[in-house]
Amino acid sequence: MKNIKILILLLLAATIIFIFNPLLALSEAGEKNEWSFLNTTAIGAKQFIDQNPAYDGRGQVIFILDSGVDMGVPGLLKTSTGETKVIDVRDFSGQGDVALYPGKEGSQGNEKFIEHPDGFRLYNYHLLQEFPVEGEYLIGYLDEIRFKNSQVYDINNNGRYDDVFGVLVFEKENADTLYWVAYVDTDGDLHLEDEKPMRDYRVNFDSFQLRGGNERYDRSLMTFGINILPYDMKVSFHFDDDGHGTHVAGTAAGYEIHGQSGYNGVAPGSRVISLKIGSGIYDGGCTVSGSLRKALSFIEDYTFTHQSTVIVNISYGIGSIREGQSDADRLINNLLTYNDNIFVVVSNGNDGPGISTTGTPAAAKLAFSVGACLPAADANELFGAKLKTNKIFEFSARGGELNKPDAIAPGAASSTVPNFTDNDFMRGTSMAAPQTAGAAALLLSGCAQIFPEQKITGQKIKKALKFSAQPLKGYSFLDQGNGVINVPEAFLLLKSMNNFGEKNQVIEYEIETDCPTSENGEAEAAYWRTSGYFPGNSQQQVFRVKPILHDSLEADERANFYRSYYLKSSAPWLKPVKKAVYIKGEQPAEIAVRYNEKLMEQPGMYCGKITAIRKGRGFAKSDSNAEFELLNTVIVPYVFDSNNKYQQVFEKQSIDPGDVDRYFILVPPGATAAKIILEPVKGKFCHIQSSLFTPEGNKFYETSPVKSLNEKGNIQIVAEKDVEQGVWELDVWSDFRQTKSSFYDLKILFNGFRIEPPVITDYVYALGKEPHGQLSVINQFVTPFYGFGRGEISGYRKVRKKIVKNTDTFSYNFSPEPGIHKVEFVFDFTEDSFLKMSDVAVNIYNSRGKSVARNALSFNRGKIELSYIKDEFYTLELVAASVYPDYDQSWEFIFTEKYYVTDQVKIKVYSGSDRLFYLYPSIQKKMEFTMDKSPRIAPEGFCMFGELRFLDRNYLRQEFSVPILFK
Repeated sequence: MKNIKILILLLLAATIIFIFNPLLALSEAGEKNEWSFLNTTAIGAKQFIDQNPAYDGRGQVIFILDSGVDMGVPGLLKTSTGETKVIDVRDFSGQGDVALYPGKEGSQGNEKFIEHPDGFRLYNYHLLQEFPVEGEYLIGYLDEIRFKNSQVYDINNNGRYDDVFGVLVFEKENADTLYWVAYVDTDGDLHLEDEKPMRDYRVNFDSFQLRGGNERYDRSLMTFGINILPYDMKVSFHFDDDGHGTHVAGTAAGYEIHGQSGYNGVAPGSRVISLKIGSGIYDGGCTVSGSLRKALSFIEDYTFTHQSTVIVNISYGIGSIREGQSDADRLINNLLTYNDNIFVVVSNGNDGPGISTTGTPAAAKLAFSVGACLPAADANELFGAKLKTNKIFEFSARGGELNKPDAIAPGAASSTVPNFTDNDFMRGTSMAAPQTAGAAALLLSGCAQIFPEQKITGQKIKKALKFSAQPLKGYSFLDQGNGVINVPEAFLLLKSMNNFGEKNQVIEYEIETDCPTSENGEAEAAYWRTSGYFPGNSQQQVFRVKPILHDSLEADERANFYRSYYLKSSAPWLKPVKKAVYIKGEQPAEIAVRYNEKLMEQPGMYCGKITAIRKGRGFAKSDSNAEFELLNTVIVPYVFDSNNKYQQVFEKQSIDPGDVDRYFILVPPGATAAKIILEPVKGKFCHIQSSLFTPEGNKFYETSPVKSLNEKGNIQIVAEKDVEQGVWELDVWSDFRQTKSSFYDLKILFNGFRIEPPVITDYVYALGKEPHGQLSVINQFVTPFYGFGRGEISGYRKVRKKIVKNTDTFSYNFSPEPGIHKVEFVFDFTEDSFLKMSDVAVNIYNSRGKSVARNALSFNRGKIELSYIKDEFYTLELVAASVYPDYDQSWEFIFTEKYYVTDQVKIKVYSGSDRLFYLYPSIQKKMEFTMDKSPRIAPEGFCMFGELRFLDRNYLRQEFSVPILFK
């Protein structure tokens, strides 16, 4: 009998292979996509389903951890087999929590009511067809005012913003079974006799819209589901008031989106479970304390109960300041280490195109992190563009110290959204992640039918998707990982792994190597972003590799673990010292590689991999049998010194639409300012932008477009306070929507002016004279300066350290004085504090509690501004979402508040009596500054602040500056 089963399986597998066509080229696939607004052909999903209609994700569950999912919109109603698409909804953000209280029975005239302790009443409960088993009612209400800072502030679309929707809850008995039911006053008329009983959404898939507007003219805005939590004395309302989660769900698993036949997500047969972790009252639907951990804990319990492999999509994240070391990264790694039946997909982040910009939790080693690409064939219908080749979106975050992203997928789509918005088109790595989640569902669906008794682990899915991906030409591993997801090839690889029938032993490989940019000197990848130094011909880069073995293995199985590997290089400058290695037990293997200096003399980025291909009988020497990779990146920067007068000029550079030119810049010792001039070439077409990234990979600025019509171009100054030593990255990129190549001139130069005092803190005031002071400047570099100085006192500021304990919220009340036209708050978190967080939301509320400014911090330094100030009180609220709120909720940051005045003090600089002056190299110049009036006295604890700027006479461009702080 056993032999017959094996024979049937082999024949079935052979049949599947025979009927399957290889994946079409990415550019060709897009052309064959009937609905290119949501491209599923680029990753081979549509072709795969066309060949195997039953492998469309049916039987699989995709968890969407996001802003919620609207289960009432076309595309998320049913699966391809007619089942309910969204089978459970949970809110871990607390946004929809409604407190319950024991209700008091009463009557008014002919009507009976249940009364809330605060006097709120629901009438005609006695006319309901169901009654509590012990006569006790619980009452609560969802008040519309809580949505005043949401995108949807009129949740029933009736033109009012103060509606109240009551809910009555009680326990009922039916056929000796006790369960809880709820009646929601969906029309807000305080009467329940026209309402229907509802249970937890997962029981009967009960959903509803809140009514109140004219049904003919006023559409329902959101779909709600509830969960009754009597022991917590609350009802949890689930909804999506942001739209992001609904869009993601449609991309992954939508079926007949917008009611159109054939308009599907990647896995139309899959079911969806929505875990709401973000609150719509915050910018971008930020997560709240504990929501990510609670959602992942729910998934862990679900897989234990259902004994099935599930897919998790997290299109969320913030900037990573220590790659792989945030609490969110560790949370996901721990989950996947002890639960091999979970596959987690994470969007890689939108902070590109600079390298070392992978976010968190995308930096989690065991997660599958996805970047975003644009198939050429979709460019026209999505953007009105015409591309010859496939491109990676410039915003897609890149790898560096980490071997991330794992792969890329289309990152723009028109998908499902709630009815409150018509914005169904979104782009970002958030859209690429659900493409991959859907792809994983297709793989699981197929394998579940071919190998019904075999367990398909999350790490097998990861390996199949990663090592079958198709690389795009012209892009590095840091840009794209292993390339574009390829469902058909991944399925063949996954089947071959299952056909081999080997016991699941290895979860992943732990890899460490020397990395000077990492805090502890080690990282997963070799990443040399130094002054140009890297271990050359006479030295070796040594990687230490050991397996992370499955928790189910016994001690002897661990000790006897053995695997050997061929080592293959992807680049001519990168060679392994040995051609093959092996690992025995849990002891790390040391793998040494060498870099060929002669092939790395030109400035630029050198990126290559050593791929370890499994060795042994039954394993072909092919990338499809890859086990792990050793990523190597070496940056050779442009040098600025006296030989080139501390400047580099790049003339008549050309760049094609959608491409990125990278310039790595080594800051010279003594530099106090950098100037970057980007200009169009005269007589040539130009439409480009640029982004500058710090040595850590944080985006310092992004310019507006430089166009042919603006011959002056764009000038950016990096002031002394920001000139950090190390290797910066300047990226020049051309928008893919342009129709032809752009031509530009780039000039990068540094100056070094030593100014005494480095901060102007004092001035002299005498009767009959303008307020004045003195300073001296020495030009430490070789190029003379000819120009003038001017500046202003902008306002007053205060800087202090804040330590917050036992709460995730910092609040600060302020009331700007008359004459203030702008307020700015700057937050600089300690790294240890920021690593604890899954999000940081910032809001400024007016005296009525309405948000008048909002932001979400991507990194540990950020700010929020308020303009159009009125004469009222405001509240600044900073909400730091902790991953583990029950463990440690203390955090620290430097808090700077600035108030900009309308009556600024103007400042002029003189050398003797001259406004124009030379600053020659190595010669000290003494100067005087004067103010047109006396600065105002700053409020207690504040300092007046401003800046003196020195501008080149010929071009009127700033060369350097000195800050002003008057106590």
